Amino acid sequence: MNKVPKGAAATRVPFERLGLALFRRLLPLAARVSRQDGLVSRYLPGMVWGFTPCARVYSVLPVALLAGSAQAGALVMLAFGVGTMPNLLAAGWLMVRLQRMLANAALRFSAAAIVGAFALLGLYRAWFAPETLGDGPFCLNR
Repeated sequence: MNKVPKGAAATRVPFERLGLALFRRLLPLAARVSRQDGLVSRYLPGMVWGFTPCARVYSVLPVALLAGSAQAGALVMLAFGVGTMPNLLAAGWLMVRLQRMLANAALRFSAAAIVGAFALLGLYRAWFAPETLGDGPFCLNR
């Protein structure tokens, strides 16, 4: 297993703290603006969300850093943003459509029970049947 060098982890922490501090200051403003109508009320919260510490963004930042120039790095980050945008828009659209369904307590309980059942099955297999871990329907390594 690759371990992150202590120096790299130590230099990343201040950036995470800075991003989180900035996010915490911008969040109340975005909440106030999002209650209004118009394009700005939809766009600003998304911009604020960009300051949230995110492992996926952190995984692309080294690629942008090593892209060769500031312009190439900006293009890498732009490609990452454009590439993730369809999924984020689809998730937002789906959540708006599913809000009524998600208000149903029975549906939420059923979903929680299914997730819990999969968790228990995974724990059972890990503890009592470890030789079957690679044979399950969700394992793609064989």
